[in-house]
Amino acid sequence: MFYGSQIFRFVGVLVAWILFNLFFLILNKKRVSFSKIWKGPTCDDTADGAMYEMKYIFFGAVMLFIICHLVIKLGF
Repeated sequence: MFYGSQIFRFVGVLVAWILFNLFFLILNKKRVSFSKIWKGPTCDDTADGAMYEMKYIFFGAVMLFIICHLVIKLGF
């Protein structure tokens, strides 16, 4: 796997972890660990595992694009 996809996946899982924990904090539910989201469910089908990873890679790429766009617009 390419380094860019690992970076995008890390950012995607990090943002999802923060959002999940904020949501579970509001609902008074048990918080989820970062490693549980990173490892994902055990899938028998390779396509299911790839789709799980691809979801967070895409989410991380979108979040990095939004962050970069905001940094450029704010002039940091």
